[in-house]
Amino acid sequence: MVYIGFVALVQTDMKKLIAYSSIAHMGFVTLGSFLVYDIIAGTGAVQGAGMGIDGAMVQMVSHGLISGALFLCVGVMYDRVHSREISAYGGVVNTMPKFAAFMVLFALANAGLPGTSGFVGEFLVIIAAFKANFWYAFLAAVTLILGAAYTLWLVKRVIFGEVANHHVAELTGSQLPRVHHPRHAGRRRAGRGSVARAAARGHAGDRPASRPADRRQQVAPMNSEITVTGTTLVSCMPALPEIYLTARHLRAADGRRVLRRQAPQVSRPRSRC
Repeated sequence: MVYIGFVALVQTDMKKLIAYSSIAHMGFVTLGSFLVYDIIAGTGAVQGAGMGIDGAMVQMVSHGLISGALFLCVGVMYDRVHSREISAYGGVVNTMPKFAAFMVLFALANAGLPGTSGFVGEFLVIIAAFKANFWYAFLAAVTLILGAAYTLWLVKRVIFGEVANHHVAELTGSQLPRVHHPRHAGRRRAGRGSVARAAARGHAGDRPASRPADRRQQVAPMNSEITVTGTTLVSCMPALPEIYLTARHLRAADGRRVLRRQAPQVSRPRSRC
């Protein structure tokens, strides 16, 4: 636990620092769980063994809540600045005071401030360690001091002080990430492209003011000429009263109805009926 505390103290990445502090907290859980054997072997009683087990259980629950909250705070800042380096921040309290208050509260709970859940679990484990061996309690207390050191140093460099750079200056509490739905983005792109093509061809002002209720357009009867990509064809289909195509397949151009889709290429010669 002491070694992990020193490793966390030299970290420059916020997420790594919180991860190493989680390992130190799980060291308290392990210590409280296995103290029962030394206490029973040394004293022959189970008076302090239950205290170590209780401290380990409280520490597990506390660690899950506090570490999750700190990782959430780091994610909120990373989503805006796109950096987890401690040197990229400074003076966050000047731009997001409510967020800074919550992060300081979670950081103090991580350091074991009296009145928080982190203090209850670690204090019970240290008291139980005194009943087993003095040096166990001494090492646990050193780990607790190191935890307060790297947590408060993190808060000092990230939350307090002057605004470090323009990225921190642009942070606001109401700033939310923009979510671009692919379906909506495709509709916007299609709408802009249709307007641009219509304006380029000069038909933007030729559209009627109102569209009929039935979007299907009636095509000329069979055996009439239809212009397809500049080629005049004569229908060879049997005589039918009429044929319908949807409006998106047709475009009015110089008074003629033109199919928008490319006509298939046929190798054999076309014949008139």
